This record gives sequence, C-alpha cells and structure tokens, in this order.
Amino acid sequence: MSKRKRALKSCVALLSGGMDSSVMVAWAHELEWEVHGLTILYGSKHNQREARSAKWIGKKYCKSHKILRLDGLGKLLQSDLIKGSTKIPKGAGSIVPMRNAIMLSIASGYAISKGVKYIYLATHYGDHEVYPDCRTIFNRSIKDALWEGSEGKVILSFPFQYESREYIINLGEKLGVDFNKTWSCYMGGEKPCGKCGACIERKKVFKLVKKEDPLCC
Repeated sequence: MSKRKRALKSCVALLSGGMDSSVMVAWAHELEWEVHGLTILYGSKHNQREARSAKWIGKKYCKSHKILRLDGLGKLLQSDLIKGSTKIPKGAGSIVPMRNAIMLSIASGYAISKGVKYIYLATHYGDHEVYPDCRTIFNRSIKDALWEGSEGKVILSFPFQYESREYIINLGEKLGVDFNKTWSCYMGGEKPCGKCGACIERKKVFKLVKKEDPLCC
C-alpha cells in the first residue's frame, strides 16, 4: 500500500524473526494495525540470526521495533536451545521452560507503558503437541491472568492458535512475505543446519504446500 489509512488499533507483537511471527506482523500491518514489534533474546543459540531477521521484518511492517537482550536467562533455563549445549534441539529438547509466560509478561508491561491494549503471539495449532506453553488452555489462562494483573489494560491475542503451519505459509505467500528473510534453524549458523527440529518442520511444511523454501536446507 503506497497510501495507508491511519491505524485504528495498535498492538505489541512478539517478533522472533521466524516464519510464524513474521507472517503475523505482515497480517496485522495489512489490516492497518499500528504494530510495535518486540524481540526478546533469551540466550538461545540462534538468537543473533533471529534478531537479524526480526530487524528486517520489523523495519518493513512495524511502526516501531525493540530488541531486548535477556541473555542471562540462558544461565537459569535448561534446554538444548540454550548456548552451551552441544545437542541438536529436537522435540522436547527444544522446549525452553516457561518461555512464552516470560515473554508475554514482559510484553504486557511494555504494552501498558506504551498505552497499547493488544498483544499478539503467533503460536499455532501445530505447536500444541510439543510445547505446553502454546496450548489453548495455557493461552486462555495467561490471557485471563494478565487481564486481571493489568486491571483490564491489556488483551492477549493468538490469531493462529487454531490454524495449521500450512495455513500460515499460504497466508504469508498472499501477503508477499519474503521467507528468505525469516529464520527457523535452532543452531544459529550462517546457513540452516537441516537437522534440528525447526529445520525438519520447515522442510515438511513447505513440502506439504508444494512450495520451494527460499532458504532450502
């Protein structure tokens, strides 16, 4: 859009730089929301590569974009994703304990401080089996808790919680999202490793939608 209408609503969107959150901010932007991206680095192996992607996506779709470094969390949380682990993260090994609870609490404080009512997180239906803090019961519970804790100042929204990864990829294609600028690999190298859980899932979903992954790993 060359000429945009004034945004009717504002949101804080947790933006990792991955495919799901990138499509989410593009979708909110297309709906003429004023998007304030928030990227939280918590000490994972791939944080720097995610941050690079998040900066590009944030510049294109967000009114503002903040990157918060919480690398010290990596010293407290045990996961194959965290720097120092030599394991390739797959399945349960890719769980970071209470990651979404931590990030949503921070996003809520940020939203209240900015006077923004809505918070977006791009968890989807395919996350439910592996990640307990992506399931519908968690989303509902933390939404209620943060509503109460903020005295009704913030509303959490999970626009993809009932959608498949295939839906997200197809939506991103329609919105013109450049998936070459997104990052999924948990190992954080210059090129995707092709072996971690995120790379395997990414290859699988592109195959399902019969499209070529521009980062092909």
